[in-house]
Amino acid sequence: FYTLSSRRELRNRPVINFVKEYSRKMGIQAPKLYLVDKAKPLAFSFRSLKSAIFISIGMFEVLNKKEMEAVILHELAHIKQRSSLLNFSASLMKIFSPLSLIAKFHDSGKEESEADSFASRMQKTGTYLRSAKKKIEAFGD
Repeated sequence: FYTLSSRRELRNRPVINFVKEYSRKMGIQAPKLYLVDKAKPLAFSFRSLKSAIFISIGMFEVLNKKEMEAVILHELAHIKQRSSLLNFSASLMKIFSPLSLIAKFHDSGKEESEADSFASRMQKTGTYLRSAKKKIEAFGD
């Protein structure tokens, strides 16, 4: 909740243009872009009636341009898959229903893999996404 409440609309024109261009290519409506006031590098997307991508300040400080584009492509793939609502629902179920721990509602690992593959195909290499993941993991929890 804090992460969502500590955000403001992103004003980075090159990132906005990149998202608009790839959203058009993907046949989806361009999501809103929000900057999250956190030092930890993180990015996530949400799709309901209106899609959005949330990117932390730390992400901009840690990643270079190509790595950032790989992460954004990954999040756009999630929006195209409409998976974020399922992830959100599954998270709520885990919080409110102990029975959800024994039931498998959806495979987020497969969706992550598909989003990674999409980003790699669009960039014609997996180098930038792998590099971004290493930098994010190196930042620690």
